[in-house]
Amino acid sequence: MTSLNTKSGSTPVMPLLLRSDDASHTDTLVEEVSHSFGLGRDRIDNILPSTAFQQDVLDCAGSDKQRSIGHVAYEISNDIDVSKLAAAWKDTIRRTPALRTFAFTSSSGDTYQVILKDSFVFSWMFCTSVDQKDAVVQDEAVAAASGPRCNRFVLLDDPIAKKKLLVWTFSHALVDSLFQERILGRVLKAYKHGHDELSNRPYTPESSDPEDDGLSLTPTDGSKTPETGGIHPATQFWKECLSDLNASAFPHLTSPLVVPYPNAKSEHRMAFATPSQSTWPSIAVCRTALAILLSRYTHSQEALFGVVTEQQMLANGPTRTVVPFRVHCAYDQSLPGIISAVNANDDAIRQFADAGLRSIASTGEDGSAACGFQTVLLVTDGDTEQAARCEIHHKTGESELFMPCTNRALLLQCKMASDGVSIIARYDTSLIDSQQIARLLRQLGHLIQVLRVSQDTSMCVAELDMITKEDRAEIQNWNSILVPAQPNLIHKEMLKTASLSPNTAAICAWDGEWTYSELDNITSRLAALIKFSTPDQEHAILPI
Repeated sequence: MTSLNTKSGSTPVMPLLLRSDDASHTDTLVEEVSHSFGLGRDRIDNILPSTAFQQDVLDCAGSDKQRSIGHVAYEISNDIDVSKLAAAWKDTIRRTPALRTFAFTSSSGDTYQVILKDSFVFSWMFCTSVDQKDAVVQDEAVAAASGPRCNRFVLLDDPIAKKKLLVWTFSHALVDSLFQERILGRVLKAYKHGHDELSNRPYTPESSDPEDDGLSLTPTDGSKTPETGGIHPATQFWKECLSDLNASAFPHLTSPLVVPYPNAKSEHRMAFATPSQSTWPSIAVCRTALAILLSRYTHSQEALFGVVTEQQMLANGPTRTVVPFRVHCAYDQSLPGIISAVNANDDAIRQFADAGLRSIASTGEDGSAACGFQTVLLVTDGDTEQAARCEIHHKTGESELFMPCTNRALLLQCKMASDGVSIIARYDTSLIDSQQIARLLRQLGHLIQVLRVSQDTSMCVAELDMITKEDRAEIQNWNSILVPAQPNLIHKEMLKTASLSPNTAAICAWDGEWTYSELDNITSRLAALIKFSTPDQEHAILPI
């Protein structure tokens, strides 16, 4: 095994872990990194294989590298010494290899984590306009996407409003919100202790600080774990978990070439009628509710969607992953049975959630189909969820919680609290409209309420009333006026309307709509097909 830290008398910070121990391969890779970013070889501290999560983030971004770049903004109290704060950040980054890391794709297509010996970018500028923050965010995103220093910090000082704003730009492949919270805690320690003996000790997994027990500051090594019996345990698990998949993605893509982009946002808040504690965990309740709803929307006895899972709390990078989640919810299944299965499945997938979407998709046809999910669900605790409590940072912005699945059509976040649930949806308006999203959120909140307090152990899916009070009122409004009977044939009326108003909407549904002209064309083709298929029958009955 070869190390880059070969200076006499120096102790390697960590070993160089590559897919090959071939020294020539190591030298070639280091040379490629140096040439690509104009870095001297002595600036590179280590190179590790990328993790499956990082590969998924890069796949999600595709050719648009900025899609993998995020930012978070913090308001800084006026009594904070900015120079001291910058020094605290620099000290934390110096002792945290994960904050000196960037993702690199080699000429061979392999992805790596490159750790620099020094990677601190801190700028201080005066804010002269409201639009300056947006401009700074854009400029920093461009710099982070094109250069090796992904973690960048800009302090915007507004002398008129007497406010200071710290903008942290980072790569989603290396940082998520939970990771941020742990780092903020360390910055606070460095700010308080300055550069005394405590501050200068390197963070290690054996740290005596209770908050740092068991933490690893080295980025997670993406090397493959040994296979057992010729097949990787994660591969075996996902093959069995997704075997004979018979579920459809929601919403349906109009073409396999379509890449969704959630460009709109909607929110629904539902207060619980009774604040009693649920028998089941909030995650199991929300996932079951969504599964039943999607099975109705896709007319299937199975539901498929992506779920955000949180792994062991570490300080070596993102702790969230996204994996496909499959739920059997036939009409005759009992609700407690489904919730119990969902809860058990959650425990099982956590063991193999770090396999990555690319690896899961490669397990076979079922795995590939499962990774085509278009709805992603994240469940959080609304009672405890808040901005990270820190004496010097107050979060004013929100980080991306759905990486590496921001290229999906529907992203749902359920904030569960003791008195109600808040559901936030981000969605692609070209695939699902605002009215349908509003209805879906109401239905989801209604199902969460029902499942949360249900005490009937014998109730099955078919007995579940999914109609919300808003939907019921709309139905009653539609039928409030009694339409007089007409002696005309319905198909003749449709042909008449198709002739007079061909572009008027005839059918509206969540997955699209047809005008009268389109309906006339399609039904004519269907009639011709039926006549061709049954030439000897005067009347034909076809199952639909």
